[in-house]
Amino acid sequence: MIVAYEERIAFFKYISSMTHFKMVQDLCEYFQKNQYDCSNKIYDHLVISLYTIYAKPFKQRMEIRLEEKYIPEAYREFHYKIIKLRDKFSAHTDLDFDISAKTNEFIPMNEVIANTKDGQTIFGISIFKLNSEALNILNDLSSKLRNICEEEALLIWKRYFTKTRLPDGLLMINVGKEDGSLLVEHSSSKFDLGGSFYTDITRNINL
Repeated sequence: MIVAYEERIAFFKYISSMTHFKMVQDLCEYFQKNQYDCSNKIYDHLVISLYTIYAKPFKQRMEIRLEEKYIPEAYREFHYKIIKLRDKFSAHTDLDFDISAKTNEFIPMNEVIANTKDGQTIFGISIFKLNSEALNILNDLSSKLRNICEEEALLIWKRYFTKTRLPDGLLMINVGKEDGSLLVEHSSSKFDLGGSFYTDITRNINL
């Protein structure tokens, strides 16, 4: 069945966004269950990825960018703070990005620090972590956005697959501009990763 390009792109947008918001929820729950431990070498890495993953649906090219109209009004200000963390801290480094600590005092969000002990100096960067309350808000917001995207995706899905049983196997959403079906054969069947710097393709379908 032929599906218009606009609908296929919209379906891609909603399903992709759902996946990223689920990742954010998983990270929020991980941080709530696992308090910061300096011996956990990937903890800071995950903090940086949290801001980037949340922002990704809103930072795509216009065709597949999730519109801000879907953000509940009560969460708008919080959303913009996370986006700013992504823009000026986790995805880019801006020297003019700071937060207020006390009246007329600001902490730079992008610091390169030097810690000296017994004559040996080690350099690093500062990582700003969300507190428990903020993690709960981000988890709730991601859950709401995920549900909204699921509802929008289902509207499209039901128009074409209510009475259709798909065969077992791996397919992908068709984003080609020419006329075509909603799903097509997955491209991995057409190429060999041998010799490239990819070892495998992980398909995150745990929605």
